[in-house]
Amino acid sequence: MLAVVLTPALATPSAQAEPRTPTPSSDTAGFLDNGITAHRGYSGAYPENTMTSMRQGIRVGADWIELDVFLSKDGQVVVSHDRTTARVGDKNLVIADSTYKQLRTVDVAWAFRDSNGLTAKQVPVERMPLLSDVLRMVKQQHRTRVSIQPKESAVVEASVDVVHQLGMQDWVGFNDGSLPLMTQVKQLDPSLHVFWDTNTSDIDGSIATAVDRGFETIVMNQAHVSPESIQKIRAAGMEAGAWTINDFAVMQRFFDWGIDRVYTDHAAEALQLRGHDDRTGIRRGLLGHWSFDDHNGDFADDDGSVNQLRQGRLVANAAFAGRGRLRGGVTFQGHRDYVDVPIEVLPDAADRYTTAAWFKPARAGVPWRQSILETSGAGAISVELSEVTGQLKYSVQTTGTSVIAESDRVPAPGAWHHVAVSYDQATGMTRLYLDGGEVTSFVDARETATGALVATDGLHIGAYRDANDRFFEGTLDDVAVWDRVLTTTELGWLWNAGRGNAVPST
Repeated sequence: MLAVVLTPALATPSAQAEPRTPTPSSDTAGFLDNGITAHRGYSGAYPENTMTSMRQGIRVGADWIELDVFLSKDGQVVVSHDRTTARVGDKNLVIADSTYKQLRTVDVAWAFRDSNGLTAKQVPVERMPLLSDVLRMVKQQHRTRVSIQPKESAVVEASVDVVHQLGMQDWVGFNDGSLPLMTQVKQLDPSLHVFWDTNTSDIDGSIATAVDRGFETIVMNQAHVSPESIQKIRAAGMEAGAWTINDFAVMQRFFDWGIDRVYTDHAAEALQLRGHDDRTGIRRGLLGHWSFDDHNGDFADDDGSVNQLRQGRLVANAAFAGRGRLRGGVTFQGHRDYVDVPIEVLPDAADRYTTAAWFKPARAGVPWRQSILETSGAGAISVELSEVTGQLKYSVQTTGTSVIAESDRVPAPGAWHHVAVSYDQATGMTRLYLDGGEVTSFVDARETATGALVATDGLHIGAYRDANDRFFEGTLDDVAVWDRVLTTTELGWLWNAGRGNAVPST
Protein backbone atom coordinates (compact mmCIF):
# COMPACT_ATOMS: atom_id res chain seq x y z
CA MET A 1 0.00 0.00 0.00
CA LEU A 2 1.29 3.31 -0.86
CA ALA A 3 0.74 6.21 1.35
CA VAL A 4 1.00 9.99 1.42
CA VAL A 5 1.19 11.61 4.81
CA LEU A 6 0.12 14.75 6.53
CA THR A 7 2.60 17.34 7.73
CA PRO A 8 1.87 18.03 11.39
CA ALA A 9 3.95 20.56 13.26
CA LEU A 10 7.05 18.90 14.61
CA ALA A 11 7.46 18.62 18.34
CA THR A 12 10.65 19.88 19.92
CA PRO A 13 12.89 16.95 20.90
CA SER A 14 13.34 16.30 24.59
CA ALA A 15 15.74 18.70 26.24
CA GLN A 16 17.54 15.63 27.60
CA ALA A 17 18.37 14.41 24.09
CA GLU A 18 21.36 16.61 23.29
CA PRO A 19 22.23 16.97 19.60
CA ARG A 20 24.72 14.35 18.51
CA THR A 21 28.21 15.48 17.52
CA PRO A 22 29.58 12.87 15.13
CA THR A 23 32.99 13.46 13.60
CA PRO A 24 32.80 12.43 9.94
CA SER A 25 36.03 11.22 8.43
CA SER A 26 35.15 12.32 4.89
CA ASP A 27 34.05 15.54 3.24
CA THR A 28 30.26 15.70 3.64
CA ALA A 29 29.81 19.40 2.86
CA GLY A 30 26.84 20.03 0.60
CA PHE A 31 25.01 16.78 1.29
CA LEU A 32 21.48 16.88 2.68
CA ASP A 33 20.89 16.07 6.33
CA ASN A 34 17.18 15.44 6.89
CA GLY A 35 17.18 11.97 8.46
CA ILE A 36 15.18 10.19 5.75
CA THR A 37 16.66 7.05 4.19
CA ALA A 38 14.80 5.86 1.11
CA HIS A 39 14.61 2.11 1.75
CA ARG A 40 15.47 0.25 -1.47
CA GLY A 41 15.05 3.64 -3.11
CA TYR A 42 11.63 5.28 -3.18
CA SER A 43 10.19 1.78 -3.15
CA GLY A 44 6.71 2.76 -2.00
CA ALA A 45 6.05 4.39 -5.35
CA TYR A 46 8.49 2.68 -7.72
CA PRO A 47 9.86 -0.87 -8.12
CA GLU A 48 12.39 -1.52 -5.37
CA ASN A 49 16.15 -1.60 -5.96
CA THR A 50 15.85 -0.29 -9.51
CA MET A 51 17.51 2.66 -11.18
CA THR A 52 14.13 4.40 -11.17
CA SER A 53 13.51 3.96 -7.44
CA MET A 54 17.04 5.22 -6.71
CA ARG A 55 16.67 8.19 -9.05
CA GLN A 56 13.31 9.09 -7.52
CA GLY A 57 14.71 8.81 -4.00
CA ILE A 58 17.26 11.42 -4.99
CA ARG A 59 14.64 13.54 -6.76
CA VAL A 60 12.35 13.83 -3.74
CA GLY A 61 15.24 14.82 -1.49
CA ALA A 62 16.07 11.90 0.82
CA ASP A 63 19.54 12.42 2.26
CA TRP A 64 20.35 8.71 1.85
CA ILE A 65 19.06 6.03 -0.48
CA GLU A 66 19.56 2.42 0.53
CA LEU A 67 20.08 -0.69 -1.61
CA ASP A 68 20.99 -4.37 -1.26
CA VAL A 69 23.73 -6.25 -3.09
CA PHE A 70 24.71 -9.81 -4.03
CA LEU A 71 27.40 -11.33 -6.25
CA SER A 72 26.34 -12.92 -9.52
CA LYS A 73 27.90 -16.13 -10.86
CA ASP A 74 30.38 -14.09 -12.89
CA GLY A 75 31.39 -11.91 -9.94
CA GLN A 76 29.30 -8.81 -10.67
CA VAL A 77 27.93 -6.79 -7.73
CA VAL A 78 24.21 -6.64 -8.50
CA VAL A 79 21.44 -4.76 -6.72
CA SER A 80 18.82 -7.09 -5.24
CA HIS A 81 17.32 -7.71 -1.82
CA ASP A 82 16.69 -11.43 -2.31
CA ARG A 83 18.89 -14.35 -3.32
CA THR A 84 16.46 -15.09 -6.14
CA THR A 85 14.35 -12.97 -8.47
CA ALA A 86 11.12 -14.85 -7.67
CA ARG A 87 9.49 -12.18 -5.49
CA VAL A 88 10.00 -9.18 -7.77
CA GLY A 89 10.54 -10.58 -11.26
CA ASP A 90 8.70 -12.28 -14.07
CA LYS A 91 10.99 -15.30 -13.82
CA ASN A 92 12.88 -17.01 -11.01
CA LEU A 93 16.68 -17.06 -11.17
CA VAL A 94 19.12 -17.74 -8.35
CA ILE A 95 21.54 -14.81 -8.38
CA ALA A 96 24.62 -16.79 -7.33
CA ASP A 97 23.94 -19.35 -10.07
CA SER A 98 23.26 -16.82 -12.83
CA THR A 99 25.47 -14.58 -14.90
CA TYR A 100 24.69 -10.90 -15.05
CA LYS A 101 23.65 -11.34 -18.68
CA GLN A 102 21.09 -13.91 -17.55
CA LEU A 103 19.88 -11.72 -14.69
CA ARG A 104 19.32 -8.86 -17.13
CA THR A 105 16.58 -10.93 -18.82
CA VAL A 106 14.36 -10.57 -15.72
CA ASP A 107 11.81 -7.75 -15.53
CA VAL A 108 12.29 -6.78 -11.88
CA ALA A 109 9.35 -4.35 -12.03
CA TRP A 110 6.86 -7.09 -12.82
CA ALA A 111 5.59 -7.76 -9.28
CA PHE A 112 5.26 -4.05 -8.45
CA ARG A 113 3.26 -3.48 -11.61
CA ASP A 114 1.05 -6.49 -11.02
CA SER A 115 0.35 -5.85 -7.31
CA ASN A 116 -0.65 -2.23 -7.95
CA GLY A 117 -2.78 -2.94 -11.03
CA LEU A 118 -0.61 -0.74 -13.23
CA THR A 119 0.23 -1.03 -16.90
CA ALA A 120 3.60 -1.49 -18.60
CA LYS A 121 3.22 2.01 -19.95
CA GLN A 122 2.88 3.39 -16.42
CA VAL A 123 5.65 1.20 -15.02
CA PRO A 124 8.10 0.25 -17.77
CA VAL A 125 10.24 -2.85 -17.70
CA GLU A 126 13.20 -2.57 -15.30
CA ARG A 127 16.41 -4.58 -15.37
CA MET A 128 18.55 -5.43 -12.35
CA PRO A 129 21.24 -2.76 -12.04
CA LEU A 130 24.85 -3.14 -11.09
CA LEU A 131 26.08 -1.37 -7.98
CA SER A 132 28.42 0.59 -10.24
CA ASP A 133 25.44 1.81 -12.31
CA VAL A 134 23.79 3.29 -9.22
CA LEU A 135 27.01 4.77 -7.89
CA ARG A 136 27.81 6.53 -11.16
CA MET A 137 24.34 8.08 -11.13
CA VAL A 138 24.70 9.13 -7.50
CA LYS A 139 28.09 10.72 -8.19
CA GLN A 140 26.48 13.13 -10.65
CA GLN A 141 24.97 15.05 -7.73
CA HIS A 142 26.09 16.20 -4.30
CA ARG A 143 22.87 16.06 -2.24
CA THR A 144 22.02 12.42 -1.59
CA ARG A 145 24.30 9.58 -0.54
CA VAL A 146 23.84 5.83 -0.89
CA SER A 147 23.96 3.14 1.80
CA ILE A 148 24.88 -0.37 0.66
CA GLN A 149 23.53 -3.46 2.42
CA PRO A 150 25.73 -6.47 1.61
CA LYS A 151 24.36 -9.97 2.06
CA GLU A 152 27.62 -11.92 2.47
CA SER A 153 31.33 -11.42 3.18
CA ALA A 154 32.49 -11.75 -0.42
CA VAL A 155 30.16 -8.99 -1.59
CA VAL A 156 31.41 -6.66 1.16
CA GLU A 157 34.92 -6.76 -0.27
CA ALA A 158 33.69 -6.53 -3.85
CA SER A 159 31.44 -3.56 -3.00
CA VAL A 160 34.21 -1.66 -1.23
CA ASP A 161 36.43 -2.31 -4.29
CA VAL A 162 33.78 -0.75 -6.55
CA VAL A 163 33.50 2.24 -4.23
CA HIS A 164 37.28 2.74 -4.31
CA GLN A 165 37.51 2.30 -8.08
CA LEU A 166 34.92 5.05 -8.59
CA GLY A 167 36.33 7.30 -5.86
CA MET A 168 32.95 7.29 -4.11
CA GLN A 169 33.96 7.21 -0.43
CA ASP A 170 32.29 10.58 0.25
CA TRP A 171 28.99 9.38 -1.23
CA VAL A 172 28.79 5.92 0.35
CA GLY A 173 27.94 4.17 3.62
CA PHE A 174 27.08 0.58 4.54
CA ASN A 175 24.23 -0.86 6.61
CA ASP A 176 23.28 -4.29 7.92
CA GLY A 177 22.46 -6.15 11.12
CA SER A 178 25.45 -8.48 10.77
CA LEU A 179 28.20 -7.43 13.17
CA PRO A 180 30.88 -9.40 11.25
CA LEU A 181 29.93 -7.80 7.94
CA MET A 182 29.86 -4.26 9.32
CA THR A 183 33.14 -4.87 11.14
CA GLN A 184 34.61 -6.05 7.84
CA VAL A 185 33.57 -2.77 6.21
CA LYS A 186 35.43 -0.76 8.85
CA GLN A 187 38.51 -2.97 8.51
CA LEU A 188 38.58 -2.44 4.75
CA ASP A 189 37.97 1.32 4.96
CA PRO A 190 37.49 3.06 8.31
CA SER A 191 36.28 6.24 6.53
CA LEU A 192 33.06 4.57 5.36
CA HIS A 193 29.94 5.39 7.41
CA VAL A 194 28.34 2.33 9.01
CA PHE A 195 24.67 2.15 9.94
CA TRP A 196 24.45 -0.88 12.24
CA ASP A 197 20.96 -2.41 12.30
CA THR A 198 20.19 -3.83 15.73
CA ASN A 199 17.32 -6.01 16.90
CA THR A 200 17.81 -6.17 20.63
CA SER A 201 16.48 -4.47 23.71
CA ASP A 202 20.03 -4.32 25.11
CA ILE A 203 20.72 -0.77 23.96
CA ASP A 204 23.65 -0.34 26.35
CA GLY A 205 25.32 -3.42 24.89
CA SER A 206 24.71 -2.22 21.35
CA ILE A 207 26.22 1.16 22.14
CA ALA A 208 29.32 -0.42 23.66
CA THR A 209 29.82 -2.62 20.61
CA ALA A 210 29.22 0.23 18.15
CA VAL A 211 31.69 2.50 19.94
CA ASP A 212 34.28 -0.28 20.00
CA ARG A 213 33.91 -0.92 16.24
CA GLY A 214 33.74 2.74 15.24
CA PHE A 215 30.19 2.67 13.87
CA GLU A 216 28.52 6.05 13.35
CA THR A 217 24.82 5.11 13.51
CA ILE A 218 22.72 2.57 15.41
CA VAL A 219 19.51 1.78 13.55
CA MET A 220 17.05 0.07 15.89
CA ASN A 221 14.19 -2.26 15.17
CA GLN A 222 11.18 -0.03 15.81
CA ALA A 223 10.09 -2.29 18.68
CA HIS A 224 13.09 -1.07 20.69
CA VAL A 225 12.77 2.65 20.00
CA SER A 226 12.02 4.81 23.02
CA PRO A 227 12.96 8.29 24.24
CA GLU A 228 15.50 6.61 26.53
CA SER A 229 17.16 4.52 23.81
CA ILE A 230 17.39 7.54 21.50
CA GLN A 231 18.88 9.65 24.27
CA LYS A 232 21.49 7.02 25.15
CA ILE A 233 22.65 6.61 21.54
CA ARG A 234 22.90 10.32 20.94
CA ALA A 235 24.68 10.88 24.26
CA ALA A 236 27.30 8.40 23.04
CA GLY A 237 27.94 10.65 20.03
CA MET A 238 26.14 8.50 17.49
CA GLU A 239 23.08 8.93 15.30
CA ALA A 240 19.92 7.10 16.40
CA GLY A 241 17.80 5.54 13.67
CA ALA A 242 14.91 3.10 13.19
CA TRP A 243 13.97 0.60 10.48
CA THR A 244 11.73 0.19 8.46
CA ILE A 245 8.94 2.65 9.35
CA ASN A 246 5.93 2.78 7.06
CA ASP A 247 3.31 3.56 9.70
CA PHE A 248 3.23 7.35 9.79
CA ALA A 249 1.71 7.59 13.27
CA VAL A 250 4.70 5.60 14.55
CA MET A 251 7.06 7.73 12.49
CA GLN A 252 5.64 10.96 13.90
CA ARG A 253 5.99 9.61 17.44
CA PHE A 254 9.66 8.80 16.79
CA PHE A 255 10.24 12.28 15.37
CA ASP A 256 8.65 13.75 18.49
CA TRP A 257 11.07 11.72 20.59
CA GLY A 258 14.04 13.13 18.70
CA ILE A 259 15.00 10.24 16.40
CA ASP A 260 17.72 11.24 13.94
CA ARG A 261 16.88 8.88 11.10
CA VAL A 262 14.16 6.60 9.78
CA TYR A 263 14.31 4.05 7.00
CA THR A 264 11.08 4.05 5.01
CA ASP A 265 9.60 2.89 1.71
CA HIS A 266 7.78 6.23 1.47
CA ALA A 267 10.59 8.77 1.35
CA ALA A 268 8.68 11.70 -0.13
CA GLU A 269 5.80 11.34 2.27
CA ALA A 270 8.18 11.01 5.24
CA LEU A 271 9.92 14.21 4.16
CA GLN A 272 6.56 15.98 4.22
CA LEU A 273 5.93 14.61 7.69
CA ARG A 274 9.36 15.86 8.69
CA GLY A 275 8.33 19.35 7.55
CA HIS A 276 10.22 19.47 4.25
CA ASP A 277 7.66 21.00 1.91
CA ASP A 278 9.03 24.03 0.08
CA ARG A 279 5.84 24.72 -1.83
CA THR A 280 4.04 27.98 -1.16
CA GLY A 281 0.57 29.42 -1.61
CA ILE A 282 -2.33 27.13 -2.38
CA ARG A 283 0.04 24.27 -3.27
CA ARG A 284 1.51 24.11 0.22
CA GLY A 285 0.53 20.79 1.75
CA LEU A 286 -1.21 19.60 -1.42
CA LEU A 287 -1.32 15.81 -1.26
CA GLY A 288 -3.19 15.10 -4.46
CA HIS A 289 -4.90 16.95 -7.29
CA TRP A 290 -6.87 15.48 -10.16
CA SER A 291 -7.63 18.31 -12.57
CA PHE A 292 -8.85 15.92 -15.29
CA ASP A 293 -7.06 18.19 -17.78
CA ASP A 294 -4.07 15.87 -18.20
CA HIS A 295 -4.78 12.25 -18.88
CA ASN A 296 -3.37 9.20 -20.57
CA GLY A 297 -5.90 6.75 -21.93
CA ASP A 298 -8.23 5.88 -19.07
CA PHE A 299 -5.96 7.38 -16.39
CA ALA A 300 -6.21 10.88 -14.92
CA ASP A 301 -2.91 12.35 -13.80
CA ASP A 302 -2.35 13.49 -10.23
CA ASP A 303 -0.29 16.68 -10.49
CA GLY A 304 -0.45 17.55 -6.80
CA SER A 305 1.69 14.78 -5.39
CA VAL A 306 5.35 13.86 -5.38
CA ASN A 307 4.14 10.32 -6.10
CA GLN A 308 3.82 10.31 -9.86
CA LEU A 309 2.07 6.93 -9.98
CA ARG A 310 -1.00 8.04 -8.03
CA GLN A 311 -3.23 8.33 -11.05
CA GLY A 312 -6.99 7.93 -11.13
CA ARG A 313 -8.39 5.14 -13.29
CA LEU A 314 -11.70 5.77 -15.04
CA VAL A 315 -14.04 2.83 -14.46
CA ALA A 316 -17.04 1.70 -16.57
CA ASN A 317 -18.76 4.65 -18.29
CA ALA A 318 -16.79 7.44 -16.65
CA ALA A 319 -15.42 9.60 -19.46
CA PHE A 320 -13.24 12.66 -19.87
CA ALA A 321 -15.30 15.69 -20.78
CA GLY A 322 -13.95 18.36 -23.07
CA ARG A 323 -15.52 20.99 -20.85
CA GLY A 324 -15.48 20.91 -17.07
CA ARG A 325 -15.67 23.78 -14.63
CA LEU A 326 -12.10 24.98 -15.13
CA ARG A 327 -11.03 23.10 -18.25
CA GLY A 328 -11.53 19.37 -18.63
CA GLY A 329 -13.72 17.24 -16.34
CA VAL A 330 -15.15 13.74 -16.00
CA THR A 331 -18.76 12.79 -16.69
CA PHE A 332 -20.59 10.05 -14.81
CA GLN A 333 -23.80 8.26 -15.79
CA GLY A 334 -24.70 7.18 -12.24
CA HIS A 335 -24.38 3.46 -13.00
CA ARG A 336 -21.23 1.91 -11.52
CA ASP A 337 -18.87 4.42 -13.12
CA TYR A 338 -16.29 6.29 -11.06
CA VAL A 339 -12.61 7.27 -10.84
CA ASP A 340 -10.53 4.94 -8.70
CA VAL A 341 -7.33 6.09 -6.97
CA PRO A 342 -6.13 2.79 -5.46
CA ILE A 343 -3.14 4.28 -3.64
CA GLU A 344 -3.64 5.93 -0.28
CA VAL A 345 -3.89 9.73 -0.42
CA LEU A 346 -4.55 10.51 3.24
CA PRO A 347 -2.88 8.24 5.76
CA ASP A 348 -4.56 6.29 8.49
CA ALA A 349 -4.35 8.38 11.68
CA ALA A 350 -4.40 11.64 9.76
CA ASP A 351 -5.20 14.47 12.14
CA ARG A 352 -6.17 17.25 9.75
CA TYR A 353 -7.01 17.75 6.10
CA THR A 354 -9.01 19.69 3.55
CA THR A 355 -10.59 18.20 0.46
CA ALA A 356 -12.38 20.08 -2.30
CA ALA A 357 -14.07 19.48 -5.65
CA TRP A 358 -16.23 21.10 -8.31
CA PHE A 359 -19.43 19.19 -9.08
CA LYS A 360 -22.35 19.60 -11.46
CA PRO A 361 -25.25 17.23 -10.66
CA ALA A 362 -27.33 16.17 -13.64
CA ARG A 363 -30.51 16.08 -11.56
CA ALA A 364 -31.72 16.20 -7.98
CA GLY A 365 -33.99 13.87 -6.06
CA VAL A 366 -32.69 10.57 -7.41
CA PRO A 367 -33.55 7.57 -5.19
CA TRP A 368 -29.91 6.88 -4.27
CA ARG A 369 -27.13 8.84 -2.62
CA GLN A 370 -24.74 10.44 -5.08
CA SER A 371 -21.18 10.24 -3.84
CA ILE A 372 -18.84 13.05 -4.90
CA LEU A 373 -15.77 11.58 -3.24
CA GLU A 374 -14.90 9.08 -0.55
CA THR A 375 -11.79 7.55 0.93
CA SER A 376 -12.06 3.81 0.45
CA GLY A 377 -11.75 1.24 3.19
CA ALA A 378 -14.03 2.24 6.05
CA GLY A 379 -15.12 5.47 4.39
CA ALA A 380 -13.16 7.85 6.60
CA ILE A 381 -14.32 10.82 4.52
CA SER A 382 -17.47 10.94 2.43
CA VAL A 383 -19.06 13.87 0.59
CA GLU A 384 -22.33 13.19 -1.17
CA LEU A 385 -25.82 14.34 -2.13
CA SER A 386 -28.53 12.65 -0.11
CA GLU A 387 -31.17 10.50 -1.72
CA VAL A 388 -34.52 12.07 -2.73
CA THR A 389 -33.81 15.55 -1.30
CA GLY A 390 -30.40 16.05 -2.91
CA GLN A 391 -29.04 17.88 0.14
CA LEU A 392 -25.27 18.12 0.55
CA LYS A 393 -24.00 15.88 3.35
CA TYR A 394 -20.71 14.51 4.62
CA SER A 395 -19.21 12.14 7.15
CA VAL A 396 -15.86 11.96 8.89
CA GLN A 397 -15.08 8.59 10.49
CA THR A 398 -12.40 8.70 13.20
CA THR A 399 -10.91 6.57 15.95
CA GLY A 400 -12.93 8.63 18.44
CA THR A 401 -16.33 10.25 17.88
CA SER A 402 -17.27 10.48 14.22
CA VAL A 403 -19.31 13.08 12.39
CA ILE A 404 -22.26 12.58 10.05
CA ALA A 405 -24.04 15.78 9.12
CA GLU A 406 -26.40 17.08 6.45
CA SER A 407 -26.69 20.69 5.35
CA ASP A 408 -29.95 22.45 4.59
CA ARG A 409 -28.68 23.38 1.13
CA VAL A 410 -29.72 21.61 -2.08
CA PRO A 411 -27.22 22.34 -4.87
CA ALA A 412 -29.14 23.20 -8.03
CA PRO A 413 -28.92 20.53 -10.75
CA GLY A 414 -27.36 21.54 -14.06
CA ALA A 415 -25.12 24.15 -12.38
CA TRP A 416 -21.55 24.07 -11.12
CA HIS A 417 -20.92 24.08 -7.39
CA HIS A 418 -17.80 23.99 -5.25
CA VAL A 419 -17.63 21.84 -2.11
CA ALA A 420 -14.93 21.67 0.56
CA VAL A 421 -14.63 19.80 3.85
CA SER A 422 -11.95 20.33 6.49
CA TYR A 423 -11.15 18.50 9.71
CA ASP A 424 -8.77 19.50 12.51
CA GLN A 425 -8.17 17.02 15.31
CA ALA A 426 -6.63 19.76 17.48
CA THR A 427 -9.96 21.58 17.71
CA GLY A 428 -12.32 18.73 16.83
CA MET A 429 -13.97 20.97 14.23
CA THR A 430 -15.29 19.63 10.95
CA ARG A 431 -16.47 22.26 8.49
CA LEU A 432 -18.49 22.00 5.31
CA TYR A 433 -18.37 24.69 2.62
CA LEU A 434 -20.57 25.12 -0.42
CA ASP A 435 -19.88 27.69 -3.12
CA GLY A 436 -17.38 29.57 -1.00
CA GLY A 437 -19.36 29.78 2.25
CA GLU A 438 -19.73 27.64 5.34
CA VAL A 439 -23.13 25.95 5.30
CA THR A 440 -23.37 24.35 8.72
CA SER A 441 -23.51 26.02 12.13
CA PHE A 442 -21.37 23.46 13.99
CA VAL A 443 -23.50 23.82 17.10
CA ASP A 444 -24.62 20.23 16.70
CA ALA A 445 -22.31 17.93 18.67
CA ARG A 446 -22.24 15.52 15.76
CA GLU A 447 -20.14 18.04 13.91
CA THR A 448 -17.37 18.01 16.51
CA ALA A 449 -15.18 14.93 16.23
CA THR A 450 -12.33 13.45 18.24
CA GLY A 451 -9.52 11.18 17.16
CA ALA A 452 -7.75 10.58 13.88
CA LEU A 453 -9.03 9.30 10.54
CA VAL A 454 -9.26 5.56 9.98
CA ALA A 455 -8.87 3.21 7.01
CA THR A 456 -8.07 5.71 4.27
CA ASP A 457 -6.82 3.09 1.84
CA GLY A 458 -7.51 4.99 -1.37
CA LEU A 459 -9.89 7.45 -2.95
CA HIS A 460 -13.09 7.02 -4.94
CA ILE A 461 -14.24 9.96 -7.03
CA GLY A 462 -17.89 9.68 -8.01
CA ALA A 463 -18.59 6.54 -5.95
CA TYR A 464 -18.88 5.30 -2.39
CA ARG A 465 -17.19 2.52 -0.44
CA ASP A 466 -16.35 -0.43 -2.68
CA ALA A 467 -18.44 1.23 -5.39
CA ASN A 468 -21.66 -0.50 -4.40
CA ASP A 469 -24.71 1.70 -4.95
CA ARG A 470 -23.94 5.42 -4.51
CA PHE A 471 -22.83 6.72 -7.88
CA PHE A 472 -22.68 10.33 -8.99
CA GLU A 473 -24.64 11.43 -12.04
CA GLY A 474 -23.20 14.51 -13.69
CA THR A 475 -19.71 16.04 -14.05
CA LEU A 476 -16.85 16.43 -11.55
CA ASP A 477 -13.73 18.54 -11.85
CA ASP A 478 -10.62 19.62 -9.97
CA VAL A 479 -10.61 17.24 -6.99
CA ALA A 480 -7.88 18.07 -4.46
CA VAL A 481 -6.68 16.99 -1.00
CA TRP A 482 -4.42 18.93 1.38
CA ASP A 483 -2.63 17.91 4.56
CA ARG A 484 -3.75 21.07 6.34
CA VAL A 485 -6.86 23.12 7.07
CA LEU A 486 -7.24 25.75 4.37
CA THR A 487 -8.16 29.25 5.48
CA THR A 488 -11.47 30.82 4.51
CA THR A 489 -9.50 33.18 2.26
CA GLU A 490 -7.95 30.24 0.43
CA LEU A 491 -11.33 28.52 0.11
CA GLY A 492 -12.78 31.70 -1.29
CA TRP A 493 -9.93 31.84 -3.76
CA LEU A 494 -10.78 28.32 -4.92
CA TRP A 495 -14.45 29.27 -5.28
CA ASN A 496 -13.46 32.27 -7.41
CA ALA A 497 -11.29 30.11 -9.63
CA GLY A 498 -13.63 30.72 -12.53
CA ARG A 499 -12.27 34.27 -12.66
CA GLY A 500 -8.83 33.39 -11.43
CA ASN A 501 -6.82 30.21 -11.62
CA ALA A 502 -7.26 26.56 -10.86
CA VAL A 503 -5.74 24.77 -7.88
CA PRO A 504 -2.43 23.89 -9.54
CA SER A 505 -1.69 27.44 -10.64
CA THR A 506 1.69 28.78 -9.59
